[in-house]
Amino acid sequence: MADPTRSEVLANIKTRLTVIHANHDYVDGKLEDSGDAAQIGNWLSAINHLINAVSVAYNSLDSFAYRYAAPEPEYMLWYYLKNFTIDVAELTAGMILTAWVEADKETRMFTVLTLDELRREAWNEPFTYFAIQPPPA
Repeated sequence: MADPTRSEVLANIKTRLTVIHANHDYVDGKLEDSGDAAQIGNWLSAINHLINAVSVAYNSLDSFAYRYAAPEPEYMLWYYLKNFTIDVAELTAGMILTAWVEADKETRMFTVLTLDELRREAWNEPFTYFAIQPPPA
């Protein structure tokens, strides 16, 4: 079996989110049913609805977000994160430095002043996030 493409994985994730949304509505209804049963003192029914709601909620999240097996369709979120984000979103120090050098003077000055403020914070001096204070005389 060939590995799924990025488009196939995203389509699968969209489908799974639709199912999770439907399950959310089901869980919400079961929680409401549980509360209604509890109000009239039908504790067995209330607990049954609650267990049902928790089971469906757990299974929805477990199959979508917590398992690492791939490329099985129900585990596509982890597969997508592992195979289509890390290499694509690689950021290097060279990329950061190039962007900084090519930025306008105001952006570079803001970076320098922010680093100065961070340095000052490390020495337990006052630090103001957007209102950068002049250095002490």
